[in-house]
Amino acid sequence: MLQLFKAKNRVPSVDVMEEFLSWCIVSGSCDKAMELVQTSASFCLPCTSKLAERALKELRLSEDEGQSKTDRFQKLDINKI
Repeated sequence: MLQLFKAKNRVPSVDVMEEFLSWCIVSGSCDKAMELVQTSASFCLPCTSKLAERALKELRLSEDEGQSKTDRFQKLDINKI
């Protein structure tokens, strides 16, 4: 889905992004959540930091996996967006 937005150069609505993140959380898809946050950052959307914080908070991760994912999200430098 995210590739479709990129290919068509369309910006997804915040509601679509939130709904997709909800699906990622329910399905435990950390990689898709990361891709969602990266897509949001690439469009310079103001909701990027909120999406990243929610993903980090709500995704169930082991301690090692959690640290790895936290590092990946922080590398996006979402605070500058």
